[in-house]
Amino acid sequence: MRLLVVGGSEMQQRVHDVVRKRVKERAPWIEIEFVPTAWSANWSRFREHVRTKLASGQADGLVMHYFIRTTFGRRTRELAEHWGSVHGHGVEGVTRGVLALGQKIASAKGSGRY
Repeated sequence: MRLLVVGGSEMQQRVHDVVRKRVKERAPWIEIEFVPTAWSANWSRFREHVRTKLASGQADGLVMHYFIRTTFGRRTRELAEHWGSVHGHGVEGVTRGVLALGQKIASAKGSGRY
């Protein structure tokens, strides 16, 4: 299962490796691709990247960070059959959001991974 974590500022980019490690420990079948957007007003390129990944089957869902522009979030969530949000701050918040969405998708697909 491949999930996109969309949003976040430069500060959040520092924890990507730690989040990947913690998710691998708890759910080794989940791969994460981070799509950091910072506060860019030019969010259409990020949305197009997400659309391409979801439409091509290269991603199963997306986890939206709380550090995103409002309209970007609304328009990007519309692209995904499965989406969730970061559950709190820091490494654990992102990790919880990824694991929760992974569980939701696994349940919807009946894979029984959780």
